[in-house]
Amino acid sequence: MPNPPNCDADYSVDHSLHQGSRPTTRHIPELDGYRGIGVLVVVLFHFDLLKGGWLGVDLFFVLSGFLITRIIVHERANTGRINLRNFWRRRARRLLPALVVFLAGVALYLWWYPEKVALPTDVTAQMWATVFYVANWQTILSGSNYWTQYAVESPLRHMWSLSIEEQFYVVFPLAMTALFSITRRRLRVAWVLLGAAVVSWTTGVLILAATGNFERVYLGTDTRIGAVLLGAGVGYLTCVPSIRDRLVSTARLFVVPAFAVMIAAFVLVDGSTNWSPLRWLLMPGFEIAVVILLTAALANKGGAPVDTDSDPTRRADAVSTVGAMIQGVVASRPLVWLGGVSYGLYLWHIPVKLTVERAMRSSPRAIVVITAILISLAISALSLRFVERPIRTHGLKIAPRGALLGSAFLLVAGSLALSTSATAEARHHANRGGDEAMSIITDAPETDPTTTTTTEQPVGDESPGEQPPLIEETTTVPPPVGIQLPLPRPPDRQPRVLLFGDSLAYDLTKGFTSQAAKMGISASASSLVGCGLGGTRFEADGHPGLTGQDAVARCDAWIAKQASLVDRVKPDAVLVFRVGSRQPEPGSSWCDPTYLQWYTQALNDEIERLSSTGAAVVIAPLVYQHFGGTRSTESDDRTDCLNKTIAEVTSNNPKAASFPLDKWMCPDRDTCRVEEDGVTLRPDGLHFQGPGAVVASRWILGQIFQE
Repeated sequence: MPNPPNCDADYSVDHSLHQGSRPTTRHIPELDGYRGIGVLVVVLFHFDLLKGGWLGVDLFFVLSGFLITRIIVHERANTGRINLRNFWRRRARRLLPALVVFLAGVALYLWWYPEKVALPTDVTAQMWATVFYVANWQTILSGSNYWTQYAVESPLRHMWSLSIEEQFYVVFPLAMTALFSITRRRLRVAWVLLGAAVVSWTTGVLILAATGNFERVYLGTDTRIGAVLLGAGVGYLTCVPSIRDRLVSTARLFVVPAFAVMIAAFVLVDGSTNWSPLRWLLMPGFEIAVVILLTAALANKGGAPVDTDSDPTRRADAVSTVGAMIQGVVASRPLVWLGGVSYGLYLWHIPVKLTVERAMRSSPRAIVVITAILISLAISALSLRFVERPIRTHGLKIAPRGALLGSAFLLVAGSLALSTSATAEARHHANRGGDEAMSIITDAPETDPTTTTTTEQPVGDESPGEQPPLIEETTTVPPPVGIQLPLPRPPDRQPRVLLFGDSLAYDLTKGFTSQAAKMGISASASSLVGCGLGGTRFEADGHPGLTGQDAVARCDAWIAKQASLVDRVKPDAVLVFRVGSRQPEPGSSWCDPTYLQWYTQALNDEIERLSSTGAAVVIAPLVYQHFGGTRSTESDDRTDCLNKTIAEVTSNNPKAASFPLDKWMCPDRDTCRVEEDGVTLRPDGLHFQGPGAVVASRWILGQIFQE
């Protein structure tokens, strides 16, 4: 009879296998190192320093499935069963103590935050969802966009991933118990796990194809559990004696390309871009690279021992010098230490980031980032030393059980109470803010309705014998009914502005929000690349990643949420900053009267949606494009025609305004401002980017709000 699956209970510092007696275990520092890499890239991502760092969460998912499965298989091989009670107890000891303290810290942040109006109005719902580990589904059901923060970021925005892991911890041991009772074939369990991973990936592709809803796919347990199940399936295979050695040896051969794929993904894969079903398949590719690295780590320092002499795939250069260097870096002390504090660091870095950013608004960004990261690391180390490790090691024996449980209950209850108070105050201020925004619009100063126009009678049109008079006539001209800029600031709070648009808004966002903070303005942003006025119709070529019905559906869905977006933010002003609009019908042109009539109606409809809470809708005019260093007469004609229409709409709509961005940038067609204060404004000739976005935002915000 073949040997049953078994493996050493390899562990990282996350390990606490049994209460009381502890089986023989082997520490594999590479696993801690990969955990450290995962939390490092996530932190860098949240500080806008690594655009693909969000994939660190997938590294966590794969690693969790890999480790938990090997622990379960080890336990069953040595005890004959899976002790569900002990399993869940270990997970509770590992996760709950730090979480309870973290929730108390979040509650203190909410209590401290001086501008309750800027807090998300669903903080209480987020905290309840965090307590019950359903934060991912709460985010989905709330309709929030994970990639575009509508207002001040939530200190709980990152808890969705921990919810998915905890849901896995609840269900997975039950599923494994059932699988072990149904089949005695060793490999069948692995094929079931890997097959379930494929089903999860396929579900994500199908949902994206049908709805284009990336948030649903990104946050859903059913679509993200594939990474965990991949780790679980391969982790199980490394416990099967007949294939373990070959599997580990083969993985060692692919360490270098797998590591290259992982690092390239961290650097290059921008999660906030438009996701097609085909692009979603990048996810399993990345996760496979990660599981290769984890499997190869078992060959080092006490993992599954590899008998290379009996392995026909053995080669003298099985692990190259580069591969050995990679393994050495991953197992280095800094990364292993980061892996040890990874749970606390993941919990705390977002609220610490928000607190430091609020407290150091006038400091250079680099100082803010360094300070926040250092404080996060310090809190994480303290959490490990005084909260996580004592309870993980000694259980509830470190203090009377009643005192510990009572303290935990009081902390959670108090945290929920404080968050409820903060939410109520935020809603109150938000509703009042909407009324104040309306009064700002109503009380906007009007111009003098009487103007004097002087005209001269043309020579040759006079009647014989009549003198050509210089006619001075006084006429009453209707005043502009649009809102007059700049807007006055509210007397008792910061003004709130929402930046809204396509790629122009997307590239402006970072500079816009940072500059707004320096000017005492609360800025929010929502953008969708490629989504112009009236939706998108990219039947034309030349728009990679924006073609197809999925892009059309995403754009339409985003536009449909405009009213709910402003209802949530309650801005005083909405800055519409875009270059795109729906293309004319074939045979028509941008300056065709029929198209301009449609453009006028579409713009007025959008103004109506964005002003639903009383906000002033400020439309930025188009600027002549020199995209890629080129220009065209057709593009310039389009800019002139649409800007004329924008001016007409905003001067006649009592809820809208515009400002002379076009004249500031380009006094005429042939002269456009390239630099300001030595800073290149539009590096690509179209989008305000980097330092140019900061300079442009300073000027734009000065046009919208009074000093």
